[in-house]
Amino acid sequence: MSETPDWAKGAVSTLNPTAKAQAKPTVDRIASARARGIARSKDSSAEPTYGFGYPASYWQNFAGSETSSWDAAVLVSIAGILESPILKRSHFIWQTEHYNPHTGFFNLSDTPPIAISELKDAIQNRIDELGLSLAAIWGWYADVREPIGKEWWRSDLETRVAKFRVTA
Repeated sequence: MSETPDWAKGAVSTLNPTAKAQAKPTVDRIASARARGIARSKDSSAEPTYGFGYPASYWQNFAGSETSSWDAAVLVSIAGILESPILKRSHFIWQTEHYNPHTGFFNLSDTPPIAISELKDAIQNRIDELGLSLAAIWGWYADVREPIGKEWWRSDLETRVAKFRVTA
């Protein structure tokens, strides 16, 4: 059974606090997408020719729920897609080697350590600011990859986030 991300539970109520009946399906969609993303990541990592060959510890939580190196990499990717201001705290590009899954902190040489929980909060704030759907973002991350030449970073912010907009 897939584990529901703790920060996704709070994200649902932030988007529409009166929609109790809708909260569980959204949380379930996020948990399902996260589980699919992990499974796809494990499969592609094991691919002999082009896989990264990550050790099992890459997907393991050490410092609490959703603190694995995989979680950190996905969250940095999402933060980049959304142009989250937190990424500007450092002039370095946040990479997996800057993250310690045993402590849950990003260690960049030009800023104090940044907790993965702070990154999650910054992403949620950016999602709220842009009027987006966290479930749509996770669904895209888990299932859809843009064709070569259509990568997310090639588009402006508005074009990138249009597919994640909350529709009422």
